[in-house]
Amino acid sequence: MMKRLLSTACFVIFCAFVGLINAAKAETNEIRIGWQPAAFFEFFYAQQEKLFEKAGLKPTFVKFTTGPPMLAAMKAGDIDVTFGGMPPFIAGVAEGMDISVFCFLEVGNTSLIMQSSEDITSANQLVGKKIATIFGTSAHWTLMKYLAAERIPLKDVSIVNMGISSLMPAFTNKDVDGVSIYEPWGFKLMSVGGEPFGPFIGASGYEQAAIYWGRREWMANNPQTVKMFLAALDHSARAINANPEVGAEALARYAGMDTADALKVLTLHKHVLVKDMREALEGSSLAFKPKPGETYSGLVRLIKDMADFLYHNGNITHELGYDEITKATAPEYMEAYVSSRSSAK
Repeated sequence: MMKRLLSTACFVIFCAFVGLINAAKAETNEIRIGWQPAAFFEFFYAQQEKLFEKAGLKPTFVKFTTGPPMLAAMKAGDIDVTFGGMPPFIAGVAEGMDISVFCFLEVGNTSLIMQSSEDITSANQLVGKKIATIFGTSAHWTLMKYLAAERIPLKDVSIVNMGISSLMPAFTNKDVDGVSIYEPWGFKLMSVGGEPFGPFIGASGYEQAAIYWGRREWMANNPQTVKMFLAALDHSARAINANPEVGAEALARYAGMDTADALKVLTLHKHVLVKDMREALEGSSLAFKPKPGETYSGLVRLIKDMADFLYHNGNITHELGYDEITKATAPEYMEAYVSSRSSAK
């Protein structure tokens, strides 16, 4: 009995010690942020102006070039939060990773860029064309959704899978007739003579949230750190809405694109920043919180739509249900930040 009591006491002390370590770690406000060149204006402006540090954070920025390595780093616990398109996040959820979306401040569309010599003026003219995209990405999803909406059989269009490094040369050499891609690559293709086509610029039904997501356990143990992260992004989004040029300059610096093209991404509404964080929480059609009388939020329905596409396309092997997706969204962090911001006024 004495040994059992001693063993129990040691276990309790050990658990308390672990709890103290976790609490101490949380108080350091350290955060490891995975990032890649993509049109996330508010993130890059916040990074450039050191808004994360000014909010009280101690950030470490870890650069990636594609989604899969970033997903692997998240799975290994090497980064805490990251951002990007939805497919890598959905793949992580399908693999059973303990991750959640906790923020979005932009809504964007991908681009379908055609050779100017093709003179495409109607969807039917895509029949017989060779269009490159990156399979399993948001750009692939948008292209397939558009062709389905226009009732163009997939057998009538040649869709080829290419990596980012191959897309530009293939388009420049006219090895493909068009490319479906996300920014900043759409404007890069336009800079070499490509012409945008289709209802992808500001088109209802094709827009998608540019999401931030992280490890659920880490976020639960570091709510104040997440709150500071959101505060920096909120500050950044407000600054860019007031002066889009500053956001364009920051994106150009980190994503390696022309400042004028970066500004066009904003001014042509390729990416639209929310006017206020509350819009992403409950005002947008893609908001975190369900509308009155609805079971699932606009964000959950969008993720479900893309997850179904990825499943039927063979990119993920597990079909995600609405409840599973709902569990992988975490509006409580944005809600807590917005509430604290309002009470501080």
